[in-house]
Amino acid sequence: MSKKRSFPFGYQMVDGKIHICPEEAILVRLLFKEYLEGIKTPVLAQRATLTGPPYRKDTKAWNKNMVC
Repeated sequence: MSKKRSFPFGYQMVDGKIHICPEEAILVRLLFKEYLEGIKTPVLAQRATLTGPPYRKDTKAWNKNMVC
């Protein structure tokens, strides 16, 4: 079993400091925007699986808990 994420999705450690991960930040912004538009979390998870980077390196599909 792999280790869970050390930082929330969208952040990474660079030179000992926490920074926004640009690749993941694009998806985070999109998920927030669509959630505020009323899209349900299972649908957001499907979209994240198809369009975004994986939640973890060993996980291909997103689920509603990852989105939340």
